[in-house]
Amino acid sequence: MVNLEQLVCLTNELVASIEESDGYIFLDRFGEGPARLREKILTYATTEEAQGWLNIVLIDQSISQIVGDDWDLARRH
Repeated sequence: MVNLEQLVCLTNELVASIEESDGYIFLDRFGEGPARLREKILTYATTEEAQGWLNIVLIDQSISQIVGDDWDLARRH
């Protein structure tokens, strides 16, 4: 079984670095750093809402391969 520390290390290597903000975990897949991530978080009503929307984009390439690029959630937000 993988513990949290191992998961963080694996995620940092394969997907994105992990940043914590107000007790919520965010995946910084573009390597923008904590300051830029905080700016993005502040565009949402709550940190919880930001976490849901900002972390969901990890699957965007897979969805685009299946249904094309017109599905982009960012255009609807």
